[in-house]
Amino acid sequence: MTALALITEVMLQSGAESATVAAEGSGWAGAVLVAVIILGLVTLNGLYVAAEFALVGVSKASIDAAADEGHVGAQRVQSILEHPRDQDQYIAATQLGVTFASLGLGMYGEQTLAGAMAEHLFHGLGETGFWSAHLVASAFAIAFLTYLHVVLGEMVPKSVALARPNSAVFFTYPVAITTRFFL
Repeated sequence: MTALALITEVMLQSGAESATVAAEGSGWAGAVLVAVIILGLVTLNGLYVAAEFALVGVSKASIDAAADEGHVGAQRVQSILEHPRDQDQYIAATQLGVTFASLGLGMYGEQTLAGAMAEHLFHGLGETGFWSAHLVASAFAIAFLTYLHVVLGEMVPKSVALARPNSAVFFTYPVAITTRFFL
């Protein structure tokens, strides 16, 4: 058996297994599970992006006023805004969250989508066809995931956070704080 044949056989087996494992149960239930995981990672990315831009865009005066009225979330945000080191840690935590969510989306999404596309759309092309099919399927999967990531995971959350920074900073504060434990 040639090296190319051996690699192809392993790739075929692992591609089929990854698509099956990722979409456990196959059919609609598996497709829904894959969609939920992908959209969940895009949403998580968006929350971290919104947290970062909300903190940068929030008015210190409005946070101070809300904190004086006893708003607990405003008091927490106020303590971050008053200390540059805490601001740096908060931003670093959001960047860590964005990075992990993006890496997870890329690793899970590309492998799962490309594997399923190569298996179902290009079935029966043989050894040589597998490589071509996987290349085409990977390109489509990456393009689709990039679009979701850029539009739903980056642009929309940034726009919302900058348009309504006070609401966004209170909503996203718990997400960013959880990541600070890793710093």
